[in-house]
Amino acid sequence: MMTRSGYINVSNPILTAYDLICYVNSIGGINRAATIINELAEKIRFINVDKEFMQSFTPVVTQRLGYLFEELGCKEHAGKLYRKAMIAGLKFRKAPLVIVNKTKDLSNYPVNNRWKLIINEHIEIDE
Repeated sequence: MMTRSGYINVSNPILTAYDLICYVNSIGGINRAATIINELAEKIRFINVDKEFMQSFTPVVTQRLGYLFEELGCKEHAGKLYRKAMIAGLKFRKAPLVIVNKTKDLSNYPVNNRWKLIINEHIEIDE
């Protein structure tokens, strides 16, 4: 952002990736988020991702982002994110990848053990 005194960074690629997951329903769904995260992946750096950053989001956002990194073939990003989450003391609980109606039975879907996510959506990106 440009101000009278110069440029101010208001986001960075990792924060943008987190925001995409936080607002996934507003941007068109998990596959749209995955497409954008895939484009951002090469610019994502974890240098400023610390305990305070990790704790400023609910753990399920980190779970979903980590899973997407793995699905997109960004294994190094997934590993770094997982390590940062463990150092920050995040506790992962079983949750659906995509939020659904509470009455929907999720027991027939596979669970990703690392991220503790119920995989109730197949990830497809636009290339």
